[in-house]
Amino acid sequence: MPPKVPSAMSWISSSVVICFRFRPLLLFVFFALCVASLRVTNMEYISHYNQHNFTCEGWKRAPEAAAGNCTRYGRNGALRCYGGISNLPAIPEQKMHRLEDIIFCGWPKHTFNPITDLQAFPKIRSLIIEYSEMREFVFDFPEMFYLQSINISWTNLSQVNARTFKRVHALRIVDLRWNKLVQLDGPLLLPRYFEELYLADNPWNCTRNFKWLLVPEKGAIVVDRDEIICMDKKYRDRHMLTVMNFKVITDILPLRNNPYYRHVVDIHLDNNRIETIDVLEGGFWFEHFRLLSLRGNRLQKLPVYALDNALDDNLDANLLLLSGNPWQCTCIFTMRFREILMKYNEITRDAINITCTYKNSSPVRRANVLSLTREDVCKPEEEPKIYPLDMLNAVLAFLILLILSKLAYDYYYYKNFGRVPWIVMKLP
Repeated sequence: MPPKVPSAMSWISSSVVICFRFRPLLLFVFFALCVASLRVTNMEYISHYNQHNFTCEGWKRAPEAAAGNCTRYGRNGALRCYGGISNLPAIPEQKMHRLEDIIFCGWPKHTFNPITDLQAFPKIRSLIIEYSEMREFVFDFPEMFYLQSINISWTNLSQVNARTFKRVHALRIVDLRWNKLVQLDGPLLLPRYFEELYLADNPWNCTRNFKWLLVPEKGAIVVDRDEIICMDKKYRDRHMLTVMNFKVITDILPLRNNPYYRHVVDIHLDNNRIETIDVLEGGFWFEHFRLLSLRGNRLQKLPVYALDNALDDNLDANLLLLSGNPWQCTCIFTMRFREILMKYNEITRDAINITCTYKNSSPVRRANVLSLTREDVCKPEEEPKIYPLDMLNAVLAFLILLILSKLAYDYYYYKNFGRVPWIVMKLP
């Protein structure tokens, strides 16, 4: 008798029984696959160029360089262009959309527009531009969610806007070595999980403000900051960190004692490490300055009475900037400081941005000095709402009312019934 062939329904029912019987095991396997998938998705991306050791060195000798063409490598991975992108329209759009790594050797233009020049590559993860005449970015990078690495080297790039890479949300690494960068207006605004920034081997002008490199939370992302060399005339061939440490000011005693500063009326001391200006009290310079900017230092208090006297006697004082300091809110200082800011509001033009910290507050709170009242800073945090003296006053008031009520009661009965109070009858 031939073996019985199971019907389709029997196969289905058997499969259902197996699924129910081994449901915990299947769920575990499914969960493990999901976790593995997430790990693969979030793991550090390895560029195709790193795998194949691609480089732009000697790109002009490549056959594609004569026509400025691009060549694809791998099924999805890489696109390398030599001296131009002439044959780019010939590549199918669906293949372009799958490309993950783009390298431009000898970019033919003086400018690079991330909005239009990268429009054809929506899933790009790595961008390299090397050996080109490119001088600047026309616009900042648009919102991009896959791009993790940007390497721009051996170009004529001379300036980068602080917001250039801000909207590249997955960005982890930016390499800007071997370009013509001279200055940065400040630390670059980068995504939250950014890791490494390379800036060495550029002709940096150290007369500009690079003090932010000394701030741990801002300068730590610059991996090669110890290797950055100044190339300006004043600090040529010196390490930038050495120069910035030299330029950071902690003591302003020279403004009082050094005769060379006697006729210097405008002083900008922003973003230094100044903790006190007490030494200026009673000095000639303090009573004759025109502009003093102390923003972004470490000031917690200052001699308010001395500042008041100096500004009252100084007819030349035009601008005093004090915001960005860790001022401490205490009863006496804060109220007098607030009065000074209001009294000289035409001079202290950044007063609206001056904030202070409640020193004994938990959690720590900051408040605008101009908006504080005496009750805010002079009343203890854990002060009871009802004082013992208030309770005593309440008891005394109650007793007085009780006595007056008893007096009125006794008077009423004596007037109408001739009955005297009980205690009167007991008196001798």
